[in-house]
This record gives sequence, C-alpha cells and structure tokens, in this order.
Amino acid sequence: MSGHEVALAIGDAQERVGATLDDLRTRAREGRRAVRRAQYAVEDAGATLALRVRRRPLSAVAVSLAVGVLVGGLIGVVGMCVAPRRRAADGDPRS
Repeated sequence: MSGHEVALAIGDAQERVGATLDDLRTRAREGRRAVRRAQYAVEDAGATLALRVRRRPLSAVAVSLAVGVLVGGLIGVVGMCVAPRRRAADGDPRS
C-alpha cells in the first residue's frame, strides 16, 4: 500500500468517525430533550393529582381503597392458581 493510499484510507476513516460522532451528538441532544419533556409531563401530572386530591380528598381515598382491593384480589387469585402447581411440583401430598 502506497503512502497516498494510506492517506486516503485515513481520510476516509476520519470522515466516517466524524459523521458517526455528529450522529451520536444529535441523538444525545434528542435524548436529553425527550427526558426533559418526560420530566415536565411527570411534574405536571403530579401537580394535577395533588390538586385533585386536595379538592376531593374522600374521592381520592375511595379510589385508593378500590385499587387496593382489586390488586389484593388479583394477588389472591394468582396465589390460589400457583400454589397447587408448586405443591405438586415439590411432591407435596396436599396437591
């Protein structure tokens, strides 16, 4: 390989590296913007939720209670379905 060919290969590599770095900078900038927008959206949702809880505290408690009951019921149903299988797999005679 001659000196001229080496110089061309180096120049080509530098161009590709430069283009890749530019692309990475652009993506990093876009990522920071997306994170900033998401942060603002979460802060806004938190403020809205806090305002609604202050305006209607009993409704907030009722919704929380309903969600807790639903989650607890789902956990109970899943536990009832999974426990017999585990006992059977472990050789437990109660299965």
